[in-house]
Amino acid sequence: MDGAVEYLGRANEKPEILELLQSNNSDGVCVLSIVGLGGMGKTTLAQLVYDDPSINESFDHKAWVCVSDEFDAVNITKTILKSIDADSRDVNDLNLLQAKMKGKLSGKRKDEPQNL
Repeated sequence: MDGAVEYLGRANEKPEILELLQSNNSDGVCVLSIVGLGGMGKTTLAQLVYDDPSINESFDHKAWVCVSDEFDAVNITKTILKSIDADSRDVNDLNLLQAKMKGKLSGKRKDEPQNL
C-alpha cells in the first residue's frame, strides 16, 4: 500500500457523508450523527471524513472534539471555539460561548460568494 488507509465494512458511508456535508441544502447548522456499537469504526469513519482534502476546500473552519461518556457542553464548546479562534477568552458561560461560536461560524462556507 502507498500509505493510504484501507477501510472495510462501511466504504459507502464516507462518500455519502462527504456529499451531505458539502451540499447546500441546509438552512442553518447541520448535525450529522455516526452511531453504532463500539468497535464498528465510527471514529475511523469520522477521521477519514475530517481528513478528506475536499473538506478543507469546502469549509473555512473545522474542529475535532472527543466526547466522552462524561458529556460536558461547556468544554466541548470551548474546544471548538478555541480551534477556530485562538484569541478566544476563557469564558465558562455556555450561552456566551455558543453565541460567540455562532458568530464565528455563521455562513462560513468557502463556496459562498461573500466568502471568496
